Amino acid sequence: MDASKLAEPAEKALYEALEKALPAARAAVEKEEFAAAMKALSGLRAPVDAFFEKVLVNAEEPLLRRNRLLLLSRLREALSQVADFSKIEGRTTRLLLEGAEVGTPPPPPRGVR
Repeated sequence: MDASKLAEPAEKALYEALEKALPAARAAVEKEEFAAAMKALSGLRAPVDAFFEKVLVNAEEPLLRRNRLLLLSRLREALSQVADFSKIEGRTTRLLLEGAEVGTPPPPPRGVR
């Protein structure tokens, strides 16, 4: 992505928000501080909304379209840093991934009734 090719104020704002949020989210995930990672990403809401309201992603000009799609790839990268549940371990995550309710007691070990 070429930041110098950003044309619209809304896409510039999204780029700047991602520049702040992505490193903060990465650092928080590395420390397993997932609430802090989500908080870092929560600041993207307004810039993302504005981007989709005011910017034509599929612009006719190929370079502009490619740059905007790459900007959205950075957004996906930022969100996947936190939304990758394989990086979160523990009973609660396992239960959620298995479709069980979190408040239920754990099942007995296999072979025990």
